[in-house]
Amino acid sequence: MHATALFLGAVAATTIANPIRKNRYVWEPAPGSTPSCDASSDKYLPISNASFIATVACERMMPPCAHPYLLPNGTVCIQSDWPLNETKTVSLNETVMSTGATVASGWTAELTVTPATLDARWFTGDCHGYFGQLLSQPAPEGCSTGGTGAGAGTITVGDNASLEGTVFSVSFAEGA
Repeated sequence: MHATALFLGAVAATTIANPIRKNRYVWEPAPGSTPSCDASSDKYLPISNASFIATVACERMMPPCAHPYLLPNGTVCIQSDWPLNETKTVSLNETVMSTGATVASGWTAELTVTPATLDARWFTGDCHGYFGQLLSQPAPEGCSTGGTGAGAGTITVGDNASLEGTVFSVSFAEGA
């Protein structure tokens, strides 16, 4: 009986002494992913909008269960990845700027995902991660202009079983 109490006491002390670790998912691009920025474009998105723009685009491109906070309370989704079997494009009427910090009236931001194969599958983190990288990281990781905003460009997914060769792109269109 005394040995059992000592054993349980030791287990309790060890458990209390070791901090509880939270496993947090941290998205990283697939090895070999390659961004390419469009140096010929004079348009960009204000840096303050980059994260918001990626979020809105992903919410519109992916199924509702990919963003459970948009669903009614009590809705349960068990799926964590989804087919990406066609090109997805979202046009956003966000503020687009031109060189010289002037608003480019009549321009929209176009965010597109083009799968390399028809059997590609993607996670919510893939959408937010690749668009986030493209919009918020400076070259060579992304197309942020280093303080003013995010320019046009693409990122091609590197070595990844499902998304290898998939292209995430940000461009600008007039009159859309």
